[in-house]
Amino acid sequence: IAAFLLIAALIYNAVYKRFVLKNSKAIQDLDRINEQYHFKIIEPTFLNNSYDNKNFYGDISCQDYLTYNLQFIKREVLKKIKEAAENKKLYTLYKKATTEAYAPTDFGEAKLLRNKRKLARTTKKLFNKRLLTPSVEFEARVRLQLTNINGVYRTNKAVTFDEQEVKEIIKKLNNKEGTFYRNRDIWDAICRVERGKVSNKMRFAIYARDGYRCRKCKRKTNDLEVDHIYPISKGGKSNFNNLQTLCRRCNKRKGANIEY
Repeated sequence: IAAFLLIAALIYNAVYKRFVLKNSKAIQDLDRINEQYHFKIIEPTFLNNSYDNKNFYGDISCQDYLTYNLQFIKREVLKKIKEAAENKKLYTLYKKATTEAYAPTDFGEAKLLRNKRKLARTTKKLFNKRLLTPSVEFEARVRLQLTNINGVYRTNKAVTFDEQEVKEIIKKLNNKEGTFYRNRDIWDAICRVERGKVSNKMRFAIYARDGYRCRKCKRKTNDLEVDHIYPISKGGKSNFNNLQTLCRRCNKRKGANIEY
């Protein structure tokens, strides 16, 4: 009996659905409106990174990582923000047009089915299902992950930044003279992320390359450190060509000097 009732309900719903799709003026008008409006597809910007160094993971915030990457992708991001604004403006017109088109009881000359409430509910459900829902706001989603040196997951942190927050960071990034950022917070964020590129795995690779010796005093010690030959504070990058092994004493003496 239960199976019979279920089949009967499905047939009953299908009859009303077919009738509405064929005869509803609201559905017909909505289909015409949907053909007239063309919205741009805007995906959020996703930024992800993994750290095998707990200290770097703790020091670097999701905003730091977003700030660092906006140096390189801000043109792409600004394009998305502009397209989202265009979508938002067009969506206002679209909502007005679809609101005016909604006529849940207009089925033209067709002979109505018996259950008028069922007709109205079915029309509303199908109408809402066919409404377009474009992206009208831009988002940047940042996720940072902590792993061990072998890449095994330990924990993560994630933040979603809205359009206004992203625009504020870009505004600060644009406030610069040559390669110098006038906003100290921006520069500090960039330096933290650049420094964090030296993973534990990379650190041991540098030590092995340099024979586990300080490249300045040539000693083998237990206090080896990885040094940026050209300092981060002066635009140096965290790549193998710009990294060297120094003992703690030699690294302290070198400081932020390029030559040592």
